[in-house]
Amino acid sequence: MIVSFDDCRRELLERGGKPALNVYKSWVDRPGYEAVHKFVHDFRHDYLFRITYEELHHARAESEHALGDVKTQEQLEEVENWTMP
Repeated sequence: MIVSFDDCRRELLERGGKPALNVYKSWVDRPGYEAVHKFVHDFRHDYLFRITYEELHHARAESEHALGDVKTQEQLEEVENWTMP
């Protein structure tokens, strides 16, 4: 399985409705970022679907929180406890 930018656009931007699509349009219309736009629009990803349980377990055990030392009062339960099925 491969995930493309078009998949992400459908799943995130179109589901986000007009506000999300307006932000996307303003980003696409931003002059001077054509190389960035091409890079993003050409995005393809398949590694996530090949990762093994052992690799995932190792990364989780060896990694720190992406935001550093998040204090309890700063944590959002819906983010902190989010897991993939």
